Amino acid sequence: MSMTLNNRRTRIIHFIASYLFFSLFIIALSNPATALGKRSALVLYDEVTQDYGTSLVNILGHFYNEYDVNLINISKADLEEVKEVDALFLLATYFSFNYDINLIKVIGEREIQGNKITCLIGTPPWLKRSKTMKSFTYVSYKGNDYREGTYDLFPVDIDFDITLAKLHMGDKTDETPLIARRGNLWIIQGFPIFGIHSWILGDALHDILEVKHKDDKNVSLRLEDVNPSYSDRDIKNLEECIEYLHSENIPFFVVVYPVFIDRKSNKIITLAQNPKLISVLKKAEKMGGNIVMHGVTHQHQYMEVSGEGSEFWDMIEDKPLYNEVEFFNERISYGLKIFKEAGLNPLFFEAPHYNLSLNLQFELSKYFSTLLGSVLISDRTYRISQSFPFLIYKSYSGLMVIPEQLGYISVDDISGSISSIKEKALKLKNIVRDPMACFFYHPFVNGVVPLKELISFFINEGFSFVNISSYVQPPKALTIDTSSSKPIEDITKIGRKPIYIGKTFATFSIASSILFFLIYLKILKKRKRRLFEIDKPS
Repeated sequence: MSMTLNNRRTRIIHFIASYLFFSLFIIALSNPATALGKRSALVLYDEVTQDYGTSLVNILGHFYNEYDVNLINISKADLEEVKEVDALFLLATYFSFNYDINLIKVIGEREIQGNKITCLIGTPPWLKRSKTMKSFTYVSYKGNDYREGTYDLFPVDIDFDITLAKLHMGDKTDETPLIARRGNLWIIQGFPIFGIHSWILGDALHDILEVKHKDDKNVSLRLEDVNPSYSDRDIKNLEECIEYLHSENIPFFVVVYPVFIDRKSNKIITLAQNPKLISVLKKAEKMGGNIVMHGVTHQHQYMEVSGEGSEFWDMIEDKPLYNEVEFFNERISYGLKIFKEAGLNPLFFEAPHYNLSLNLQFELSKYFSTLLGSVLISDRTYRISQSFPFLIYKSYSGLMVIPEQLGYISVDDISGSISSIKEKALKLKNIVRDPMACFFYHPFVNGVVPLKELISFFINEGFSFVNISSYVQPPKALTIDTSSSKPIEDITKIGRKPIYIGKTFATFSIASSILFFLIYLKILKKRKRRLFEIDKPS
């Protein structure tokens, strides 16, 4: 009898254990972060801080292998999720007043807990702070001072345990923390998403999120704006750069747009019409070069010559193009067809002048997984773009981003621009523990000469040139069927036809119509007066 009871108990215990194990397994599968051993991060924003929320998600994309990040409007936040998430980032301004008292209470509870990361960014109105706005022009980090524009905020009045970065006016008599911790609560004053402030934030996030990355100093190089208009001399300069980089075992990007348009001379040149250039580009692929698709024509309806226009952003009206998705897909499909017919394999994409709306960043994932350069964080203006100090493994739009922050070797000032690149690179190296530095160069400028100085500099400073293609999967662009793409004649029409009636044109049309109407009334009045004079009895 007792044996029977023992057996029954054993079976029940085994059943309960199996059930619990199975339940935990199902929960893990339903939560990718748990299944992959990742932690969870939540970014809360309001109507005032939405763009900052997007930019923070972009920066947190550097920690994609460690954290799954979710972006939610604070009005839709679930308090239980806020309470349980591993890392909470809340963005607020001095003018944000719509915060639930229960949310603030949960934040206070999280601060007491020792195993949760809580970070307040901006100027949360419930924190004690100065009522006077102050402007700071210097930031101190890791023992170095950097002058970086004006940084305005209402400083908090809190005693901190640890301060990672400080803001000051140069003489250090009036200081306030930029990034600091009190207990388990991190506070980042203001929104440091641009320039050196963003580099400091990016590096400090390693400490805030408790993530250890290797202190690797990486750099990448782009040979920029290669196109079918290249003359024999330009091609020779490009080839010299490629052969030199290969001899030094330096991987590189060749950034190409496959159609050149000059409307003044009614000239249209495609890659197929420049077989010498195609041959050198194929040589580049064999010598450590990765081809980058740089739009299709690098110009738009207002721009006459390729290389001058954004192509996928209206620079006159400063807004996304009308019917932008259809326009984008037509252009990309045709451009890929040209590359394929030339036997070239673009692995990455770079938007002309980095201008690609948020909507088109999502659309780009149909073709490429990786974007080069800076990214727009708002569809309101192209003037708000975000650059990064390191590789972004997953941006807000789901793309890997290979940043550029050092600038380029200028045609007008080769020596000065080289000095500027060196200066920025040293700052980046001193601030960020795992930077991905990047600069670019137009090879038609002066061949290989300016490159040699910079290559030696980066190697001597301990940077490693990396082959980014090893980080990514082959893009969908290589396998997409482009046989039904529109011919060049239609692409030209798309470039010439007014895609929409802009505000400037509409205003001009209305004003012209009113003017013509007034002139017509005046003429009509004169005619009536003449008729009246003719009909008068003599």
